[in-house]
Amino acid sequence: MSSTYSTLLRIELMGSGDQSDTWGTTNNRNLGTLIEAAIAGSAAITFSGDSDYTLTTANGTADEARNIFLVIADGVITVTRNLIVPTSTKLYFVTNNNTFAVTVKTSAGTGIAVPSGDSMCLKCDGTNVVEAINNFAALTIAGTAALTASSTATLTNKTIDASGTGNVITNINASELGVTAGTAEASKALVLDASANLTSGINDLYVDNDLLVATNIKHVGDVNNLILFGTDTQSYETGGTSRLDISDSGVRLGAANARVTTILDDDAMTANSATALVSQQSLVAYVTSGTLTLTNKTLTSPVIEGGTIGATTPATEASVDNLKLDGNTLSSTNTDGNINITPNGDGVIDVTGAARQSTLIALTSSSNSVAVNLAEGCFFQIAALAEITTIANPTNVGPGQSGSIWIVHAAGSNTVAYGSSWKFAGGSAPTASTTDTQIDRLDYVVRTSTHIDASLATNVS
Repeated sequence: MSSTYSTLLRIELMGSGDQSDTWGTTNNRNLGTLIEAAIAGSAAITFSGDSDYTLTTANGTADEARNIFLVIADGVITVTRNLIVPTSTKLYFVTNNNTFAVTVKTSAGTGIAVPSGDSMCLKCDGTNVVEAINNFAALTIAGTAALTASSTATLTNKTIDASGTGNVITNINASELGVTAGTAEASKALVLDASANLTSGINDLYVDNDLLVATNIKHVGDVNNLILFGTDTQSYETGGTSRLDISDSGVRLGAANARVTTILDDDAMTANSATALVSQQSLVAYVTSGTLTLTNKTLTSPVIEGGTIGATTPATEASVDNLKLDGNTLSSTNTDGNINITPNGDGVIDVTGAARQSTLIALTSSSNSVAVNLAEGCFFQIAALAEITTIANPTNVGPGQSGSIWIVHAAGSNTVAYGSSWKFAGGSAPTASTTDTQIDRLDYVVRTSTHIDASLATNVS
């Protein structure tokens, strides 16, 4: 008779009377090599390319699939690949040293993915590869070893015990920790006692019903930053001092202050209560309802819009008995920029002290013309006249304006002409200097917008 081979491990089964004088060799190979590999053998698995890998199988001789330990080497693959095992019942301990996960499966099964750097106990059930162990009556993890769930794990009626000195439950990385049990004390799904700690990794704690706190809620990094709970009272503290506490007696800001018992709704502000807060509506009504007298008070950077100061005047004006500007600037934000000071009746405007223009307004001749804007000031200077030019009719002209324009002559014999609004004695425009560095002064007084009396002083030196 010829030899046959076992279905699961491919062990040679000698036919009756076969292999006379040589059966010992076959028997030693079966026991010392093949069965030993199935019980304690290890196969190093190296993917030959960036593709799936199928374990070798052979009848009666050594192969990869017969080994109980499979060690996957690093390299070659660039994504998760499959390690294909025979479709026959078999136990495997798989260690994945590859950078990527490897799925151990039969040719038609879905299999189990072994993460990079992990080891797993798997079995082929004759159809698919599944986890060999999925239930522990008891599990002890010694030292500081971590117990990690790679996917969602449901713990029903289980106790996670972190009692004892230095024992904590750490790194709960779920985005939420849901508590959905009933409201009765005995049926809570999550109970934290004085020895339990939940540290880093919890983003939110959701409680469907009540969160019962026996004493306080404290900040993990500052034990003096806490919320204290008592019978019919709670207090918010920082630095060991109450900043806000609430009780049946009302709300109190600061430990020593009176409690607020009501919100005041009194537009006239006739009440004088130490335990009432005023509402915004009442405060606005009080301030805007009548005259508010400020005696010997200082207003820092005030803005007065549409009101009066001192006397009753139109709502667009402000009246002041005495206005003192302590060296500051009186300016206008109106669109035309004008500031009008109008005396009452036969009054006059008295100026005590020097009234002056702080700087000369610079004028330039461009394309043989000098533009003058009397809204900029009264005194101007053409600093370096280097071309024949015409001083054009001024803009923003008003009767009574007066001032001077200094003309500093530069290179060349450059004549100066004038616009039609400039009027000179005798009806003729004077002749300006034409020598370098000489200075002329044009004085003017505005009579109308088109008649400006002027005179020219030449070579002022």
